[in-house]
Amino acid sequence: MSFFHFYVRDGMAIIPTVAMTEDGFYIDVEPVSVVSVSDLGSLKSKLLTALESENRRVPTPDRAEEPGSVVLEKVSVRRWEVFERQSVLFTIHSSPEAIILYETGRGPSGMWTRKTDEDKRFAATTPLPEIVEAVVAAVENHPEMRKSRVSLPMLLAPPLPPPKEE
Repeated sequence: MSFFHFYVRDGMAIIPTVAMTEDGFYIDVEPVSVVSVSDLGSLKSKLLTALESENRRVPTPDRAEEPGSVVLEKVSVRRWEVFERQSVLFTIHSSPEAIILYETGRGPSGMWTRKTDEDKRFAATTPLPEIVEAVVAAVENHPEMRKSRVSLPMLLAPPLPPPKEE
């Protein structure tokens, strides 16, 4: 793996296969996995599998073709703008020098923005299971995840009447 990313939307991690085109840019391709972020075992397994995979080479799409998006199709959303406002992007980039985890935040427009001061940097020799643990922690602690947590109201029973004296 040299480049990998995934999205979190409505408590679900959308994990596409990331391929490199012949022209050197990355695109999302099938298969795309979707797993609940609360299912930590499945989430960690899917992330580890993705991180262990190399970016396969694919032909560069023709600009004249409307390639669509395997991610948007998987989640039944028609436009990236809508998807971006409803999701968070996590990116992992590996180089000979380091492995870096980037997270998006939300800008004033509601669209993704990257805060470089929040990048997490690891030695290039860091074992992938450690990277997965850090990624999962980043997902769990991301401000968008905290905002989406819904707490159920506490149900209160009416007070008990005082005991009858006999």
